[in-house]
Amino acid sequence: VEEIRAHQILKEARFFKDMDPALLAPVPKCCSFVKEPNGLVLFRQGDPPSNCYIIVSGCVGFFIGGNLKSPRKPVTEGLETEKIPPDRKSRVNTREQWSTYSLESKLGRCVKRAQAGEVFGELALMDDSETRKAGAQCLDDCELLVIPTAAFDSVRKHFKHMEEQKRAFLEDCVPGMKDLPIPGPKDPPHPAIYFTQKKVDAGHVFFRQDEVENDVFYVLISGEVNLIRVEDGVLKPGEKKKKGKVHLTLGMGALFGSLPHSAKEPFTVVAKTACEAWMVEGKDFGRLPQEVVEGVQAKISCDTACRMRRCFVSGKMGWDKQRRQLATHRPKDDVAAELLSLPARDLKNKFLRPSYL
Repeated sequence: VEEIRAHQILKEARFFKDMDPALLAPVPKCCSFVKEPNGLVLFRQGDPPSNCYIIVSGCVGFFIGGNLKSPRKPVTEGLETEKIPPDRKSRVNTREQWSTYSLESKLGRCVKRAQAGEVFGELALMDDSETRKAGAQCLDDCELLVIPTAAFDSVRKHFKHMEEQKRAFLEDCVPGMKDLPIPGPKDPPHPAIYFTQKKVDAGHVFFRQDEVENDVFYVLISGEVNLIRVEDGVLKPGEKKKKGKVHLTLGMGALFGSLPHSAKEPFTVVAKTACEAWMVEGKDFGRLPQEVVEGVQAKISCDTACRMRRCFVSGKMGWDKQRRQLATHRPKDDVAAELLSLPARDLKNKFLRPSYL
């Protein structure tokens, strides 16, 4: 019965719900339900990871800072199996037994409170060589589903393989990613960690023409998106709105995103089919290396300039006549005149220079 209950909870929990059922199937056999009292410290910051937890009921707090030396002090003799210290001076083991604590232990600042249904400690499942980034303490009487790292060996290998595939895919598609070094044990994580997966149905609108969109960019994993533009013009009899024209269809590996500098979008971008994409939102731009952000924004700007040129420049449109006029009259302070004298390729490059943005 507990195995069935554990499987149901895992299927509905973040981190586990999107997992391949074949990978998840053996995990519930190794899980266990435990009930822990209010005040029990599950683990302390800096401890080696042993388990992942899902809160079935109650509340768990997470603490950063505090006294990072006291966790290794010995347990009070005779209290080796106690969960809560009987007095202020006594020390007992944390639940994972890597550390000890007393009622006077300074766990640090509480940075988060997690409720029923939330997952924590999943880092232990992915990389058991890392240490806990925060301590965890029951703030109520809690029931927890405990998932030991040993139950996750096959899943860990699968996720490691998936991360390697993700990194290789992004290195091929995102400017600046290929040149980044593989991080060492003490280095910040690889930027690929900040690319989150997004799945949308056909018809989903990523961006709307003539609107200033929030900063975000996507790399298509699968599916296709259409770039549609509605041209200005008089409505025909019976028309409620102008119909857009599909100017381009993007497929797997395509990078697209909102224009930098709060510019209005020149196209409506719509999913032609069901799509999956890696996504980075503006709030995470600061976590990416500067060369990656600049490379992505430069590519989006350049690609948009090329697409707009294809949309609007369909003939000579009097350019030769204007050039002849400019040959005899070209004020030095007339920027427009300078631009009109450039070939199309140089014109694009000129527009993309920082002084023109």
